[in-house]
Amino acid sequence: MTWNIFPRCHCEKLYRMSTGKRRCSHSRYDFRPHRLPLYLARDQRIVNITWFLLEQSSQSNANKTGIERKRVLRTLTWIRRALIRDVPAIFSGTDEVDKTYVGGH
Repeated sequence: MTWNIFPRCHCEKLYRMSTGKRRCSHSRYDFRPHRLPLYLARDQRIVNITWFLLEQSSQSNANKTGIERKRVLRTLTWIRRALIRDVPAIFSGTDEVDKTYVGGH
């Protein structure tokens, strides 16, 4: 999520402050964006994907890779969102598999 619009008053003019915070020009409210970009090296991403595919928990992933747990969770969220985008249309809706309903609402 990029911070081009302040969520409270929907003002589009924000100032970057030296402390890393942003200031709304309309309401003069200071805030810190909570979704900063995720910076991981390529080998760290590959290791996270590998442990994700092996169905390991985020804590064990963090312990084995030496990366903070919050960064591992953000990486796993990024992976899950990428998987959701690539779902073929055939898997949308509700399907019955061996008397078990999969998907749907």
